[in-house]
Amino acid sequence: MTQRMWMKWMAAAMLTVLSASAAHATEGVVVGDTYVNSAHPATNYGALSNLYVNSTGTTLIQFDLSSLPAGTTASQIGAASLKLYVNRINASGLVSIQPVNGAWSESTVTYSSMPTLGSAVASFTPATAQQFIVIDITSLVQGWVTTPSTNFGVALSSAGGDIVLDSKENDETSHVAHLDITVT
Repeated sequence: MTQRMWMKWMAAAMLTVLSASAAHATEGVVVGDTYVNSAHPATNYGALSNLYVNSTGTTLIQFDLSSLPAGTTASQIGAASLKLYVNRINASGLVSIQPVNGAWSESTVTYSSMPTLGSAVASFTPATAQQFIVIDITSLVQGWVTTPSTNFGVALSSAGGDIVLDSKENDETSHVAHLDITVT
């Protein structure tokens, strides 16, 4: 084998290795976001520009994962981060992120009709307003990829905090929630 052929072979082998281990990012687009309020159990808040997380308010956010390459498996989800814009902090406190266990619609869901919620998969305590906060929810997204019929989104709740997040309807700031996914 000549040195030139050997170098071509090595270059091809390296490209193969690099492309096999390359990762790319994609986004889960918000298809619905709202909050429900136990103090007003029959009221729908789907059109509001803010999402409230407090002792009476639970925020619901659902994502479309169709941007993932066809055939993506859970093991190929290297990371999944939920990115939220914290508009205001009226009272700091722990916020829990839980999977939603049933179908809901932004324009019709109320506290009375809200699906059940699963166990917390992550939590955070916002410290600064007017900033994005990023939370790792990789295991939850891996579960959605394995069983797509379980992707009903996430719920954010807090017993002691009082936090205001931007919804997709907020045209003042346009800080829609994001689900950033790294596929390997």
